[in-house]
Amino acid sequence: MSLYKYLYSLCDRPRTVAAAMFLALFSASLMIAGTLFVFQVFLNLETQLNREIAKVDQLDSAFNTTMVALNSHNSTAACSPEFHHWLSTIAFLPDGIHEILYSDKDQSCSVSRGKIPEGIELGKADLVRRDLGYQFWMDRDLGVIGYPGLQGTFLREGNFLLVLPPLKAQETWLHGQKQEFVTPTKDGTWLHRGGAASLKDKYPDVQTAQAGFSATDWAFWGFKCDSFNLVCVMVEAPVTGLIVANSQTILVGLVLMLTIVWSLTQAAKTKFLSMMSLPSRFVRTMSEDSLVCHYQPILSLESGEIEGVEVLVRWRDLDGSLVYPDQFLPVVEKRNLSRILTEIVIKNALSDLKNIQFAVEHPRVNINVFPQDFDARWLIKLLMPLQMGAYNFQPVVEIVETSDLPLEPTREAIALLRASGIETYIDDFGVGYSSIHYLSGLGADGVKLDRFFAMAPEDSLSSKLLFSAIEMISKTGQRLVVEGVETKAKMMSLRATNKVHQLQGYGISPPVAVDCLAAFLEEFRHNHDQATAFHPKAISEISAAFK
Repeated sequence: MSLYKYLYSLCDRPRTVAAAMFLALFSASLMIAGTLFVFQVFLNLETQLNREIAKVDQLDSAFNTTMVALNSHNSTAACSPEFHHWLSTIAFLPDGIHEILYSDKDQSCSVSRGKIPEGIELGKADLVRRDLGYQFWMDRDLGVIGYPGLQGTFLREGNFLLVLPPLKAQETWLHGQKQEFVTPTKDGTWLHRGGAASLKDKYPDVQTAQAGFSATDWAFWGFKCDSFNLVCVMVEAPVTGLIVANSQTILVGLVLMLTIVWSLTQAAKTKFLSMMSLPSRFVRTMSEDSLVCHYQPILSLESGEIEGVEVLVRWRDLDGSLVYPDQFLPVVEKRNLSRILTEIVIKNALSDLKNIQFAVEHPRVNINVFPQDFDARWLIKLLMPLQMGAYNFQPVVEIVETSDLPLEPTREAIALLRASGIETYIDDFGVGYSSIHYLSGLGADGVKLDRFFAMAPEDSLSSKLLFSAIEMISKTGQRLVVEGVETKAKMMSLRATNKVHQLQGYGISPPVAVDCLAAFLEEFRHNHDQATAFHPKAISEISAAFK
């Protein structure tokens, strides 16, 4: 509720709310777009690494297969024409390895040159892989076998040597991308094989296949090795290169994102203001705490005492202000909350009135009920606590007669309520559907004349109709209450008819909170002559009317 109240406080700053929504949505969109962008970058890095390593793995498989073929049984003499023919047959296999050499202490020969009288001297091997049985001389000049200016890697197993082509990067997917081929050595260093030299040195802790982002270099990177762990590839993709390469896509994406975010902001703003509208606030906050009961005293013209109160509900909005029923009752009816509202009103009234002292033995408590809720059994169960124990109240149900109240079922419900000690009054008589014939047929205990008549100017037609209505209602034998009494003169004229039983109106007291009600009743009971802080004029005029 505190969050909802805080959000409500923002309603008077719609531009600030809209700006905050826009920034929040735009930031969220940027985060989502950025996440997708990063995901795509890593996907592209992985694709690039896999392509390079696939090429290396293919070469690994080729030289491994070739060595197996070379080490198979061959009975011909080394470097003989038959031996050379056999080597040529293997060299022409479609595996990318076309130069094969044989070298022992006595003689050397190759597929391309035949016998090599001077022999082959390579020096110390760059890498010895005992687990594979291979020795490697990495990226040497091929002048030793008669091809100066060309480079290749010598691989030896026994007396056979293969010349492997140099490592070359395939076409990259990003301008400015760097990559390096390296080979791990037994002392933990990395031997440069091709590409951007020293690139791997920038990432010394990277030993296995992985990918990441370097905040120092503002670049994405990836690393992967072949299946024999002979060749590894390090790839680096700078953010600036990514932005340049995707500038058009980024620009279009930003424009599209701004358009979507703006539309979403307007929709969210509309939704927010709708959520903060009075109907939404009422539904969300409707509770025993937010619904406040005010009580308007009812004056008996027979005894001159305050013999009860009408319970009138108010709703305390989030800003603490009291909202009158005409603003929230339509919401109650539309959302089918009328029974819940009535239950809360009665519960709050029980709590408020338990310590209020009335001058009469069975003070009346008038409760307004929606016509659609005029269910005798439900009302009896709901109002029973008012009649029990220390309360000892006389419950009175007030309903406005409408076309939704069929005569016969309504009469039966009134009879059931009466049998349970609950009276029924027809409220706002004179402005609705009621006729005297219908009124007498209902068998209600009383009638309340609408305040429209009592508040009309003295010489108006409505004022004259007031006394005509009193005369007609008196013939039905029902008790009569006149609302809207605001002056001593009106009070005296109504009392003079001897046909009005009770009065309500601001001339007696407006609807007040329970603490003010207690003060009013105390003042009325003792009939103070001195003005009091609460409605002193009304008390003195009412007292004077009964002297």
